[in-house]
Amino acid sequence: MRELSLRVPLLAERPVIESEGGSASAADVIRSELGLLAGADEIRVDQPAGQVALWYDPEQLDAEEICAVVTRSGYPVLYGGEAGA
Repeated sequence: MRELSLRVPLLAERPVIESEGGSASAADVIRSELGLLAGADEIRVDQPAGQVALWYDPEQLDAEEICAVVTRSGYPVLYGGEAGA
């Protein structure tokens, strides 16, 4: 397993996602979307700090795919860093 930390400043600036169906916490949406990925584990979203961190299995998932999921949620990733194996 590897740990990935992402800097997502827009989380702090725009903590709620508004849609026709209502509103939702951006942290909950990102956590839910990442939770659908095979190989993602221990997802942590620190909305006030604008950070997302998770452990993932590099045999099932890669950092680019994780960043793409967060970005598709409407929250661009400005920085990411991997640690550990």
